[in-house]
Amino acid sequence: MNRRDGHDCVLGYRSGMLINAAAHVPHAMEGFAMGDLWLGNVEEETTDDEIREFLCKYGFPSFDSIRRVRGTGEHPAAVVTFDSVEPHVLRRFQPRLHNMLWKDRTLVVQVMPERHER
Repeated sequence: MNRRDGHDCVLGYRSGMLINAAAHVPHAMEGFAMGDLWLGNVEEETTDDEIREFLCKYGFPSFDSIRRVRGTGEHPAAVVTFDSVEPHVLRRFQPRLHNMLWKDRTLVVQVMPERHER
């Protein structure tokens, strides 16, 4: 049986133990780079929770914040931020989603250039 607990991404149970997606991702130490993931061509009516569930389904940890980018209106995007996941880790997961068809749209998923917490 699988379930979602709060905003954590839960993969399921193994031998009676809860498996959390974030537990499978090495976390950055304080002061290291934070990871931003660009999700382009996201259907405009898609909720933040739908994006969170979609990312969790494909192995990403739960993001810490989301920013919507309207653009020209034809290809809206979202930038999700992972405060404790470094960009090199996101690059391992990115190919799972890039060019995937979701909600009748082909996603463009890229890891944003590194930025460092100040």
